[in-house]
Formats: sequence, structure tokens, C-alpha cells
Amino acid sequence: MKRLTVLAVGAHPDDIEIGCAGTLARYVQEGHKVYISIVCRGNAGTKHLSAGEIVKIRADEAKKAAQIIGAELIMLGFGDGEVFHNKEYLTVFIDLVRKTRPDVIITHPPEEENFHNDHFITRQLIIDASIWATHKNLDMKTKYPPTEVIPSLFFFDQYVSGFAKRPTHYVDITSTMDIKKRALLEHKSQMEFLKELFKMDFSEYVELIARLRGLQCGVQYAEAFCQLSEYPRIRPYRILP
Repeated sequence: MKRLTVLAVGAHPDDIEIGCAGTLARYVQEGHKVYISIVCRGNAGTKHLSAGEIVKIRADEAKKAAQIIGAELIMLGFGDGEVFHNKEYLTVFIDLVRKTRPDVIITHPPEEENFHNDHFITRQLIIDASIWATHKNLDMKTKYPPTEVIPSLFFFDQYVSGFAKRPTHYVDITSTMDIKKRALLEHKSQMEFLKELFKMDFSEYVELIARLRGLQCGVQYAEAFCQLSEYPRIRPYRILP
């Protein structure tokens, strides 16, 4: 297979590590280029610090986590709770796709429709942008030239309110589970916040889900995905690791 470019898009710092860090690490190990794009600053992810304090902390954590995975980090810088589907935001997402020029996009699943707007609008924006990025003559002030390929698109598991019931693909992350855990644990501020908010250890939860997905496909640890299986995103070969 040719060298691929992979773009993982998450609403907040730590979303990608929870959802697909093991798969991204495998892409990196196999010689592919991986970008992680975080849409929001994470300013609401605290009960005790100021917005300025937590934004700096979470940016540092995201940078360290991306380095562990081997990915290039792109922060879009929107405020938490402020992701909307409009022309301004769609333009930013189109430029993200045009800048990175991915063969594969991984993002939030449809199961997060009733969670909150940052997650499900991030998903819809990147779906729409990945198509419009190929078009010229858009009435938008974009920075980069149009792309040539509409990428394949996969949704990672929804960890907060129940994972996807019928995955279409599994990735064996037994060899990269340690990378996934180390990357996730770099988000120390968020792990503490989630424990306070949901009364649960997210690092433990993520490992349990990876073990369950592994049992379903006959390996020790796995991540599960649902493919957006619609023209023109389908490929006649496996594009996940």
C-alpha cells in the first residue's frame, strides 16, 4: 500500500487518544503520516482553574500526547461549546482538509448525536469539508488549493454514553496499547476532571473497552470503527492498519 496521510479530528484534547490512539500509532509505525486536529481549546474542562490556566495546560498535554503517538498536532482554537455549523467554521474545516490532504479521516461517531454540539457538529463539519475541499470557486476565503481525493472516513467508538453496537472494522492494537495508554495519561487534567464529573477512571474504562473489542475479534486489544460506506469514499482494499 502507498504511504497514506491520516487525519484524526476530535472536538477536545483527549478525544482522539480515547477513541483511536492505538490505530494512529499503528499507522505511524507502518510509515504513514498522521495528523491530529483538536477543534476546541478545552477551556471548560475544569471546575477549579481559570480558562487561561486550563487552556495552557491542555495544550501542553495535547502536544505531549501527539508526540508519544508520533503525530503532528493542529489546534483549531475554538471555544468549548462554541462549535456551530456555519460558513465561518466550514471554511476553517475545508482549509484543514486542504492543508493536510488526507486519504483517511477518523472522527466522532453518530452515536454522539445527543451528547453535545462540539462532538456531533465536529463530525458533520469534517464530513462536509472533506467533500467541499475538492471544489474550486467556493465563495469562501480559503488559504489552500483544492484537494484531489475525497477521503475514506471512519467513526471511532463512542465511549461516554455507549459504544457502537455494530462496528464494521476492527484494528488490532495489542502492539500499541501501551502507546495509547501513555498518550491518554498525558491528559492528566482531563482524567482528573472526568473522574470528578463522572465518578469513573477513564484510563481503566478505555482499557476495558479495548479488551472487549479485542475479545470480539480474537486479539488481546482492539479499537472498533464504523465506516461511512457511501460513494465516493469506498475503496476496494483495506485502508485501516
